[in-house]
Amino acid sequence: MDAATPDGALYALRHWDADNFIYRYKGEADRTARGVKFTLGDKPQVLVENLALEGNGVFLRADH
Repeated sequence: MDAATPDGALYALRHWDADNFIYRYKGEADRTARGVKFTLGDKPQVLVENLALEGNGVFLRADH
């Protein structure tokens, strides 16, 4: 699974465990990874670890 940024860069998500995935920024050391957690249920959401530090890392599913 790949995630795109506004500038069009792609970051591959790699499974870590359960509902947790990791990705690495281009140009960072291989040992530096960021986390992404998917939560299902009544209110599905995605938490992007490095954005959560700024208070805007939770994405909720929009109803169609």
